[in-house]
Amino acid sequence: WPARMPSDLRWSSFLSELRGALGATAEGELVFPHLRSKGLRLNGSVDTDIDEFTRIYTQVRDGKGPAIERATTMLAALGLVAGQPFQSRRGYEWAFSDGTVACIERIIGEACHLTVDLALEARELEIASHAIERGLNALPGSELLYRDRMRVAHARGDRAEIDRAFKELADILEAEDMECAPHPETVALRDELMTSQLERI
Repeated sequence: WPARMPSDLRWSSFLSELRGALGATAEGELVFPHLRSKGLRLNGSVDTDIDEFTRIYTQVRDGKGPAIERATTMLAALGLVAGQPFQSRRGYEWAFSDGTVACIERIIGEACHLTVDLALEARELEIASHAIERGLNALPGSELLYRDRMRVAHARGDRAEIDRAFKELADILEAEDMECAPHPETVALRDELMTSQLERI
């Protein structure tokens, strides 16, 4: 909207057009119903991509079955992750202030990490790499995912990639804060992977 509030007539017209554009649910109820009380609200059946993603993640995390099947299911779900949550902050300040973005980022990070664990168990390194790529696209500088990247590099028998991933993370953290450096756990993992016998899956 422009800097000033729209007139009641314009606002009412806009809501009517929106209601018509959204249409009805399969049960015939308006997606954007009329409310007797003040406020605006979508039909309770309306879902979001993060709700669907969280359901799949929870089912895979708590479920059983072959690691390859669970990893494949999670990788397909990661197709819902198109980038950083609410990357365009304008108009979505509420999502940052009320913790919504932090919650979404946590779920994405945990889901990617789970996918990598399952893929490594199934010895499917391509699935693991795709999950990390998806995750870092949404969470640049995620230390958890950079650790996973080093683990996958170790499974490939690629010490150079282990070192490259660590240095890339260090550069990202330093760019954000000159005094920021990889966590001691990340340093310890790098050292362990660089000196241990390579797996070469």
